[in-house]
Amino acid sequence: MKNRLTRAIGEYTRGFASEDGLNYRTERQEMDPVLRHIKFLDDKVNQAPTVGNQNDWHYAGSIPMVVLTDWVNKNGFSMHDFAVNNNNCKTRFMAYLKSEMPAFLTKRTPKTFAVT
Repeated sequence: MKNRLTRAIGEYTRGFASEDGLNYRTERQEMDPVLRHIKFLDDKVNQAPTVGNQNDWHYAGSIPMVVLTDWVNKNGFSMHDFAVNNNNCKTRFMAYLKSEMPAFLTKRTPKTFAVT
């Protein structure tokens, strides 16, 4: 497979690949920096004293775009479906994320999410 990069930002790369005369869009992201970032923000925001967090904000986690686009494509949705929540797409994705990839969510993640 021949792969041509079109964009590289930090640990995220995007490009095109060709195989057997077909072209594919590719995305790749290293997850270790994302997981370290989640731990850092969990410690920084969720463990902050009340004086520094007067609005009682909580950090729930981060979802890498490659995880979202992969799930959307595998489940037959489009990004538009996700954006407007067709067929409870967001709720289904969050259920998948909680069961299959809980490392992207903090322990303070609420049991239910406001889907907007």
